[in-house]
Amino acid sequence: MKVEREYCEEATLEHLHQICFSKGIPFASFHEPRSERITTFIQHSKQPHILTSLSALDSVEGFVASPFSQTGPTYVIEPNMVHTSHKTVKEILHTLSEVTASDGVEPLPAESLYEATKQEFEDQVRAMQAEITKGNITKAVLSRIKLQPRRPTEEITTIFCSLADAYPDAFVYVFNIPEVGCWMGASPEPLLTVMDNVAETISLAGTQSMDNRRMSQVTWQGKELKEQGIVTSYIEDVLNNFGITEYRKEGPSTHRAGNLVHLKTSFQFNAAQLKNRIGLLVEALQPTPSVCGLPKVAARAIVEKVEPHNRQFYTGFVGPVNFNGKTLLYVNLRCMKITENAFAFFMGAGITAESIPEREWEETGQKMMTLLSVVNGINSSYELNKTGN
Repeated sequence: MKVEREYCEEATLEHLHQICFSKGIPFASFHEPRSERITTFIQHSKQPHILTSLSALDSVEGFVASPFSQTGPTYVIEPNMVHTSHKTVKEILHTLSEVTASDGVEPLPAESLYEATKQEFEDQVRAMQAEITKGNITKAVLSRIKLQPRRPTEEITTIFCSLADAYPDAFVYVFNIPEVGCWMGASPEPLLTVMDNVAETISLAGTQSMDNRRMSQVTWQGKELKEQGIVTSYIEDVLNNFGITEYRKEGPSTHRAGNLVHLKTSFQFNAAQLKNRIGLLVEALQPTPSVCGLPKVAARAIVEKVEPHNRQFYTGFVGPVNFNGKTLLYVNLRCMKITENAFAFFMGAGITAESIPEREWEETGQKMMTLLSVVNGINSSYELNKTGN
């Protein structure tokens, strides 16, 4: 399924992004899975709303960006304008042209984008395994950052539209908030979606590279099945604690996401069972063991102790809430932070007692390829156009 390509031409989405970047106007563009349309939220009258508690999600409408850290602020871009078709672009551009530019973006400290070496990462795997051996946790998720130089002239809109084309079954987004930064991703994992009176959450864990295999050739081993079982049991416990006992459970099944496959179990239930508790359920679910570990409190503390970087929005969640009767919140995976001079790719792997450090390094590299392959493909086209070859 192809995205409406005219939306990605300079006269429409790219032009909107350029004006928002130049004037420091918060925006978020997103492509829903299996959709042919891209939606853009623009908030030009004030800065995004900051939530002090996720329980307040039920009372807001807009695009949410929430970090991994329990103490970090959750931002909501509450749009003054919503762009879903090239037909409305002239009116939007006219309004934005009259908006006074902000003072710009305050850069984050360099240490927040620390890039670990292979040896450092493998030592971190062993440090987490030591905590598992002590009985403090049963699983933890270790992440790392890969930095790749970026030319300031590289068009963010082009990368975003290419991601939407390459991964039509993912939730693809880009957002920019002054003094927070620009993020982009293609997440395969819904945290909580609510539409047409149906709510759904997903257990997604266990990872393999496809390696030119057919889906019928994919088999799963003990470590991967154990990871998936941990996440699935956790979600069932959360739903039961909320009194949500009538749900349809499907899986585990093999689910493809780009060049990777995962084990997936879905839970669907009547949204009426939520009883205006979207925020509370999200708070209870997030972070799931698929991105943090178990038990949640102990695993989060170990993650923040072992990892040398700040995850920021990686493994938090993003997406529209209470917009047109829908809430689509996705775990922020397969993502990158875009700075003036670099792409910062974030990726992680689930660590258990059975983990082999070198293989976990390789798995994180495979996950990075979701975005890196698109970025490098655009760079290759740029170089060919520049040389005329």
